[in-house]
Amino acid sequence: MARYITGLLFLLFVASPSWALDALPNLLKDWQGWVLQDEAQQFCPMAGDGEKKECVWPSELTLAATDKGAEFKLAVDLFAPGWADLPGGPGFWPLEVKNAGAWIPVRMSDERPQVYLPIGRHQLTGRFSWVNLPRTLPVPEALGI
Repeated sequence: MARYITGLLFLLFVASPSWALDALPNLLKDWQGWVLQDEAQQFCPMAGDGEKKECVWPSELTLAATDKGAEFKLAVDLFAPGWADLPGGPGFWPLEVKNAGAWIPVRMSDERPQVYLPIGRHQLTGRFSWVNLPRTLPVPEALGI
C-alpha cells in the first residue's frame, strides 16, 4: 500500500511540473536555471506524430494586404524559449516587427524571417511593403495553411 501511495505521489509530482517548480524552496531557486538548462523542451507538448516535442506553436495569422503592402498579426505560444517563424521570406522582409507593442529584432534563417521569444503567449505584429501585390507570400509551415 505504501508503495502504491508513493507511486501516486510521484505521478502527481511529474504530472504537474509548473506546480513542482513553484514549490521549490528559495535556497534551490537559484539553481533552477542550471539544472534545467538542457531540459528546455521538458514542458513542450508532443507534435501530432507523437514522436517529437514542439515548443513553438503559432495559432492564428491575420493578413491585411493592399497593392502597396500588408500588415500582419501572428499569435504564437512558446513552451520553451526559441525562434518563431514569421510570414515573409526573400523579397518579402517583415518590417516594424513588434511583440506586444515592443520592437524586436528579426533574423534570417533558412530563408525564413524569425524572432527569438521567451516562454509564453505572444502577439506579434508587423508589415510588408511592395510595389505590386505579390501572387504569394510565404507563411510559417507550422500554421498548416
